[in-house]
Amino acid sequence: MRFGAYLVTISVIILSIIRPAVQIDCRDSSSYTISKPFIQYSPAILRSLRPPPIATLTSAQDDSNQRKLRKRGKKGGVRARFRRKAFKPPLPAIVTGNARSLNNKLDELSTNTRFLSEYREAGLICITETWFTENCPDSGINIDGFSVYRSDRTAESGKTRGGGVCAYINNKWCNNNNTHVTERTCTPDIEVLSLSLRPYYLPREFPKVNLNVVYVPPQANAKRAEDYLSNPVQEQQNKSPDSVILITGDFNHSTLESSLPTFFQYVTCPTRKEKILDLCYGNIAEGYKSTALPPLVTSLVASCIDFLSERWACWSPPEVEGESYQHPPHRSQINNNISLTASRLLFDSLSENP
Repeated sequence: MRFGAYLVTISVIILSIIRPAVQIDCRDSSSYTISKPFIQYSPAILRSLRPPPIATLTSAQDDSNQRKLRKRGKKGGVRARFRRKAFKPPLPAIVTGNARSLNNKLDELSTNTRFLSEYREAGLICITETWFTENCPDSGINIDGFSVYRSDRTAESGKTRGGGVCAYINNKWCNNNNTHVTERTCTPDIEVLSLSLRPYYLPREFPKVNLNVVYVPPQANAKRAEDYLSNPVQEQQNKSPDSVILITGDFNHSTLESSLPTFFQYVTCPTRKEKILDLCYGNIAEGYKSTALPPLVTSLVASCIDFLSERWACWSPPEVEGESYQHPPHRSQINNNISLTASRLLFDSLSENP
């Protein structure tokens, strides 16, 4: 009996060493019971047994991983980023000028929009003194890649010919369905074409763009013209205070400094010999810089200004890899891209104005 008790004691000691969690009741040497074994874990052990958490990437980290790495030595910054974007300028580049009859310059203007980046990548081409009449349909003055909006001179102006304004909207910048004519006005003192545009890309600070193309005749009353123009502009401000408002055209002897003192005038280079007659106003401080473009060669009077946004956009036509700058077309190129009749008229005018 004692030998059996010794065996039980030794087995208990061995079990306590191997399985310390097993509880044995040895209060009675004659009978003993072993409870069900169980394991006790500390909080630290339980935390260590947890599976590792799944790493989740934030949207910013995911975009950074998917974004193509910039090549070594490639420029960074706002200007370079906007150049790499495919025609997404925060503010549109504008080409504006006085044509004095656009009918005989349509072929050249169409050629410029095809070969010259200043015209091809411009969001807006605004022209005054188009001299269009009701006998000139829109199909006859269209330019490939642009939508035309016009306001011809009517009998209300007291004149039968001359005048008229139009705007060509680049289809790559704004869809035709998102362009609406808000006002067409023709009086003896001023001619106005107002458009409301919602382009494909626009910063969230700007809900839309309001464009006003203006022509003030030389004999007009400057005070009445300024007062008349300030009314639709103030209405645009009331309807959409945060929208971009642009006013461009041939102002001749009038200005908007007194009627619209909060607007900024961007043109600093001469547009007609040594005078600045073609102006551009806007409600964005330092929004544009002006650059004089060569006049249309079929008329020595026509002049254009190219406005490239500087503060918000710092934008220039996008650079495509492997594409070099294309110089103005040679006469042989013009001959291949416009009709024979139009080219003859163009070369005749060149010979008359060497």
